[in-house]
Amino acid sequence: MTTISVGTSPLPQGKTIRVAREVFTTAKTQSYTLSTDADAILVSLYVETVSGDLDVALYTQTEEGKDLLITQFPTVSAPTANLLLKKGATIINQIRVEVTTTAAATFELYARGVGTGESSVRILGPSVARASQTTIPAVATLIIPASLTDRSGLVIKNNNPLGGAIMYIGFTALEATAVSGYPISAGESLGMDLSSGVTVYGISASGTTDIRLLEAGS
Repeated sequence: MTTISVGTSPLPQGKTIRVAREVFTTAKTQSYTLSTDADAILVSLYVETVSGDLDVALYTQTEEGKDLLITQFPTVSAPTANLLLKKGATIINQIRVEVTTTAAATFELYARGVGTGESSVRILGPSVARASQTTIPAVATLIIPASLTDRSGLVIKNNNPLGGAIMYIGFTALEATAVSGYPISAGESLGMDLSSGVTVYGISASGTTDIRLLEAGS
């Protein structure tokens, strides 16, 4: 595994830098390190081509060999139609991004310094809202993709008829299982707020589940 240093000075809050623009012709593991003065870091991944699996993990570290995994992207096995985002908030100033591929791949990684502070008073309500429908099969499926901005509110409803299939949700594909996922029975709803970079996955206990979504944000 090789390690590449990115940037000559710490990434400030509110600024974005390109971490990598790579074309791997074979299976490979490579790391990129950068420092930041921001409270948290938002990393974007865009995969143009991939022949096998591509995994990206985000670590915080004090020095080489002394690091902690803080978040990771779902395994990518096909080109991405949109940017994938992950936010790491429990960090110190040094960040390591590790990319592992099992075959050839072309991808881009960007990092942005972001804040984690929250106001104790909400002055303005949401300025954007939408309702949507999706159908979840009996395999872990992305319901809510990562967002660049925090959502003011989210409601997920299992719209199956009473007695229909239960849905289980989690914040990764591995969490969206009957063993560890949060259950939403037919006819039930779940409301929550989501910060930027958070994804929600769901799986139907059997067959398919009709899901209705309400999202509000700014």
